[in-house]
Amino acid sequence: MTYPGFPLDDSWIHQVFARNIAGGHGFSFNPGIPIAGATAPLWTLLLVPMWLLFGPITGGIALGMITQWLAILAVYKLTERLTEDKSLSFLASILSALCWPVIWGALSGMEIGLYSALSLWGLYFCLKSNSPDDRYSYLSYFLFTLAFLARPECGIFLAAAFIHDFYVWIKSGYKKNIHWLFKLFMIAAITLPYFIFNFKTSGTFFPRTFGFKVQDQGLLASIFEINPKGIIKALTILPLHYFKLFLYSLFRLNPLLFCAIFAGIVRILKWAPGSFSKRLSLILIIVLYIPILGSVAPAASPDYQNYRYITNLLPLFIILAVAGFLFPLKKKISRVFLYSGSILISLMLLVKIILVFFGDYIIGITVQEPANINADYLKNVDEFVMGIAIDFTLILLFYIIAGSILSTRLWSRMVNRVLFRTIVIILLILFSAGSVLLQSPLYATNVRNVNERNVEAAILLRTLANEGDIVAVNDAGAIGYFSGMEIIDLKGIISPEITLEMVKDDSMAFEYMSRSERVDYLAIVPDWFDYIPLRTDIFKEIASLTTEKNLIVYGDTTKIYKAYWIEDE
Repeated sequence: MTYPGFPLDDSWIHQVFARNIAGGHGFSFNPGIPIAGATAPLWTLLLVPMWLLFGPITGGIALGMITQWLAILAVYKLTERLTEDKSLSFLASILSALCWPVIWGALSGMEIGLYSALSLWGLYFCLKSNSPDDRYSYLSYFLFTLAFLARPECGIFLAAAFIHDFYVWIKSGYKKNIHWLFKLFMIAAITLPYFIFNFKTSGTFFPRTFGFKVQDQGLLASIFEINPKGIIKALTILPLHYFKLFLYSLFRLNPLLFCAIFAGIVRILKWAPGSFSKRLSLILIIVLYIPILGSVAPAASPDYQNYRYITNLLPLFIILAVAGFLFPLKKKISRVFLYSGSILISLMLLVKIILVFFGDYIIGITVQEPANINADYLKNVDEFVMGIAIDFTLILLFYIIAGSILSTRLWSRMVNRVLFRTIVIILLILFSAGSVLLQSPLYATNVRNVNERNVEAAILLRTLANEGDIVAVNDAGAIGYFSGMEIIDLKGIISPEITLEMVKDDSMAFEYMSRSERVDYLAIVPDWFDYIPLRTDIFKEIASLTTEKNLIVYGDTTKIYKAYWIEDE
């Protein structure tokens, strides 16, 4: 559909950083100006030798393929550890490799394969360790810490490992504690440079990407602002909403595998080999990871940009589904689904009853603005919360029915027959392979969207601009890589001079440009701004770029403006 490139503008942001590091300009976007503008600094650093050896596109895609391949190997080892069945391990690996968001992520030029490999291998060594002070435990902490530097959400795995080890430590009667010091020292040695760099360049311990994308939403922002309503909302409504969206997106991704996840959870908990506490911890991580994200960083839905933030979770759900379909039963466990499902549905019904009688009061103290829940279609918030309860009830009913069928003696006998088992495996593989074929044009379309909007805008600016000219943008990646111009990012991610207040009110950003740094060009999506596009006395449109069937770049059109500043402005 287009010439080679990446399906996200953010991929080019990493390439700009990698090029500047390779050129001796430090961790900077505009050369020589250090900035914590990369959420995945480990990925950026690994890109540097790839950029030197192969260039941006080949280097970025090759590194993504290598790291995603390592993640697939981790799926095999994890499944083998949980089931002691090599055939199931091979099937889980094949289905993970045929999961189209995994392939999209491997070819995206982003850190998706890296954080997937690090977090999945960390889980494997965590399951393999026999005590908190053996070498496998240390290795799991090391990998989880690196995963945090590849994707900050992976800190959830590190926290979960700490909680599990603390439980084991308490249970052992405080026999050994020196390993805590070693682990804390290791984590600090790896992460302190990251936190110090963030603080020195952005004034917070987090990269600018976190603060400027999450903004005032989520648990951390509410805690820092001492906002009780925001805290309650972040601990209740937001994670439930996020989890509901995830379940729907998981069903769309693969309905066949979706049917067997609940059965897989029960079978892993009851029949998988190894420590029960570790198996329980693994299931809790898988189940709670999404609600925790919804609580801390609810700015985007779970399937945002083709699951780029949660791709490492998809193989874990595939492992559960494979176990639910094919992991051999040791006895009838249908009652487990009946009892657990009945309890969960009763809880959902209780939520509905409470909302009927006390909904207005509860909503009044927990929610301020429905728009912050990322659900513009809602008429009012109490309908939204009631909808969550109804949706979860329907999902649980589905899971109980599917889990009960997969846990019958009849299903177990049929699956143990070679022919039926083969048919099930072939159907699972064919469905996954078919999804890849159907979704492959999506990747090409995404690349074309970025090329026809951002790359072409950069090439045009390169032909128009003079040396030393400055351009203000809302997508900094491709324009920063190809234009050769100094960049002011009006979304604040790579420009320390742009504050969060300016991002929320672009008239303040205009005042800053007018007063302190008058740009020569604008390359923006006008829909992102309320004030700047209205200043037609200053900014004269010289080009308009659109792309057919836009699926990844915000807005329909990128416009380029030449700035003609009034002297007394």
